[in-house]
Amino acid sequence: MPLDRIPDTIPGLLRALAERDGGGVASFHRAPTTAWIPTTWAQLGQEVMVRAAAFRAMGLRNGARLAILGRTCREWQVAELAGLAAGAVIVGIDAHAAPEQVARTLEHSGASGLVVDTPSNLDKVSPPHRKRLRFLLLLDQPREHAPGARVRWWWDADLSAPTRDPALRWEAPTAQDPAALVYTSGTTGEPKGIEYTHGQLMMACRSIIEEFPGLGEANTVLCWLPMGPLFQRMLNLVASATGATTYFVEDPREVMERIREVKPTVFVAVPRFYEKLHEGIQARLAGQPRWKQRLVQAALRVGLERSRRQRSGEAVPPGLRLRHAVLDRLVFRQIRAVMGGRIKWMLSGSAPMAPWLLEFFHGVGLLVLEAYGLSENPVPIAANRPHAYRFGSVGRPFRMNDLRIAADGELLVKGPGVFRGYYREGRPVDCFTPDGYYRTSDFARLDDDGFLFLVGRKSEIIKTSTGRRISPAQVEAVYRRSPYLDDVVVVGNSRKHLAALVTVNAPAVETALARAGIRTPSRTELAALPFVRELIGRELAQHGRALSAHEQVRAFEILPEPLSVAAGELTTTLKPRRDRIQARHHELIERLYDESRPAMLSAEAGAARAEAPAPR
Repeated sequence: MPLDRIPDTIPGLLRALAERDGGGVASFHRAPTTAWIPTTWAQLGQEVMVRAAAFRAMGLRNGARLAILGRTCREWQVAELAGLAAGAVIVGIDAHAAPEQVARTLEHSGASGLVVDTPSNLDKVSPPHRKRLRFLLLLDQPREHAPGARVRWWWDADLSAPTRDPALRWEAPTAQDPAALVYTSGTTGEPKGIEYTHGQLMMACRSIIEEFPGLGEANTVLCWLPMGPLFQRMLNLVASATGATTYFVEDPREVMERIREVKPTVFVAVPRFYEKLHEGIQARLAGQPRWKQRLVQAALRVGLERSRRQRSGEAVPPGLRLRHAVLDRLVFRQIRAVMGGRIKWMLSGSAPMAPWLLEFFHGVGLLVLEAYGLSENPVPIAANRPHAYRFGSVGRPFRMNDLRIAADGELLVKGPGVFRGYYREGRPVDCFTPDGYYRTSDFARLDDDGFLFLVGRKSEIIKTSTGRRISPAQVEAVYRRSPYLDDVVVVGNSRKHLAALVTVNAPAVETALARAGIRTPSRTELAALPFVRELIGRELAQHGRALSAHEQVRAFEILPEPLSVAAGELTTTLKPRRDRIQARHHELIERLYDESRPAMLSAEAGAARAEAPAPR
């Protein structure tokens, strides 16, 4: 759809698609029989309007808040679109949210209706909060079972009811009407609410399409990230506006299997996915015959050299081009097949991605483009493009944003998408400069070619007692290169040196134990094994050599359980909530800095001369 023809409201966009391309396929979802079921734009439009009528009949009114709590699925999107068509404001709640977070969101938003996916998530809604709701719909409750007081089953809504409500029209909301109440990730405190209008979200949609003109109707995309945050829903909006076909993946653990089935052309993920993908490729390689491993390693050297020359603008010698062409057919094509073989766009957001990982994927022919955005602005701040990218940067700014670097290095942004204040709190004066620039709390720099580099979060920068300023995210990215480490959280504010809380990659550690002839205990007992502690110590010492002395971890502890969203240690986009992690493990951190303990990496650093067992 041409940019100037994209409507100013989300229901207006759906109406235009249903009328212009009613027979075209909007999306696919999986049935219990594992078949993919298509939904046309006309079918989606009809279902949305009928559900909107049902919402109105249940008491949903213009400007009311409709909360949706559940996993990513087609019904999530239908509920969202129907609520918007009924004039409501959508409040997304992540499926992994703790009961306390669910209660706070329902209370703070003043939600009058709730759609929830499973009985277990329904249990997170306390009886007092249920009583305040006009209606509560449950997606997964079987028809023959009564879902309980004040709870109705999703399909029990009167779908045959005509849209007789005169206030219910495709054009019911205007561009100035609120469409979404979004909550910040809460990495540095309690989440805050931000309200965006239809006009702001559609403006952001047009901006993304303008910056990425290659997006078009021939694309196939996966909807698999959490839909509670705005990120995935904005991607869905862009897919709709460009006429792309969306495949819903309800279980993120099945995403690699679905990629092989669907063969997407556009794929968006967080850095953690790409780290796990790299681990999987390496594990698969480790299981191949020796000759094939040597062939792949030789191919990677050729691919990385070609990639380096391309990025630096150097000419690729004919001999290198020939070797690459041969090895691409023999090796890289098979590696790319894990992503379906049709990928044109791979994007990463929400957190920094390690440059070495970007280089690896580029070397095998998979270009991952990093982008950067804020909850306080639905228009992305910056992004790398297919023909204008620089690893380690988050790309060039979007034209709709006006960026400035403050004297202390903080990134400032102004533009039509920037929020005007937090919900129920008003405009935070200390978050804006006198001339109206929003203070992002991110330290950044712009290079001579206009690429934006993030240095670290202002609230997360560690200042040691020796006066050193350190970005923990950049240090953690180096240590996560170890195949034996899963999560690494660096601490050390006002301390003499850095320490780390780590979780192990259990399958890799179990393989190392088996090769050493050690019986594998339960995963919760791995952390206590001397062999595992020595292994992790060697890994930290080895990878720490790539860092400056003041950036190296000098002590560590292994956590018995992975960090999780449910425990409040990770955001829904898998970013660490450092304040929560440090509060939960306060005593453990204090022991790391106990002067009476021996330096935990001194012995291991000496042992680093020994080769660690093969990771897989």
